Amino acid sequence: MDPQHLLITVYDIVCQAYKHVLQYECQRFSNNKKEPLFTDQEVMTIFLFGILRRRFQLKEIFDYIQDYWRVWFPCLTTYSVFVRRLNRLSPCFMHLAPILLYRLQRSPQYQDVVEWVKLLDAMPIVMAKGSRASQAMVAQEIAAKGGHSSILGGFYGVKIHAIGQRRREKMPLPELMLLTPGNIHDSVVLASLEDQVRGFELYADKAYIEERMKESLAMKNVVLHTPVKKVRGRTTDLHLDERLYSTAVSRVRQPIESFFNWLQQHTQVQLASKVRSTQGLYVHVFGRICAALLLLLNP
Repeated sequence: MDPQHLLITVYDIVCQAYKHVLQYECQRFSNNKKEPLFTDQEVMTIFLFGILRRRFQLKEIFDYIQDYWRVWFPCLTTYSVFVRRLNRLSPCFMHLAPILLYRLQRSPQYQDVVEWVKLLDAMPIVMAKGSRASQAMVAQEIAAKGGHSSILGGFYGVKIHAIGQRRREKMPLPELMLLTPGNIHDSVVLASLEDQVRGFELYADKAYIEERMKESLAMKNVVLHTPVKKVRGRTTDLHLDERLYSTAVSRVRQPIESFFNWLQQHTQVQLASKVRSTQGLYVHVFGRICAALLLLLNP
């Protein structure tokens, strides 16, 4: 899609969502009830369009619009005002994401899903790591120090958890995405989703292993598949059947890892070291998720 068509498409989607839902989620910080000349819809469009055009830092996005698209946004404000307006719109990005997920689920181009097989995984959003993780204090309402197998020494930040519907030999179709503090164990997240899952096979990694959870899910006709985890104190290696089962599970769930790699490649969502507030963190995460969903809707 050419850039002009992409910009118009993003603006149209944002305006429709704003008219029906998002306008009730943004808070006006002024007694002036009139619509500002530089509208909320334009602020959101600039951010999403910038990410889609592979400008991943706020200053890069603002400069790109100012240098090449200023005629499309004649009332563009200063950079500091743009950032302040953008952060105040964090609830709008949080509500736009499920709207786009809903549209994605009903898009004709994504009707090749295997409905009874779903994939589950998580990705850390890193605000600080290593020795700096213990000193980080930004967005403490939601961020915390946690661990992840891909990050030595732990990290400070949050996690994105995603459930996707399997598509054969393709990247899964995202169905549900959640944000949790970095110190929340993956099995706890699965427990919180228990009331929303029913009647399918769920493939996840070892972090989601919890025998009581398997029994609880089984009562709802949900079969949880995870690689076999070696029990602490066990001196023998996994049996051949256990290794084969683990390999089979890993092959089925590998596409959800590909989805997170794709998400990182196209939005740089995992790198959040420049975030300076809770609102900024919500914009960073949910804004980039929205950009990724727009890319799936408009490949």
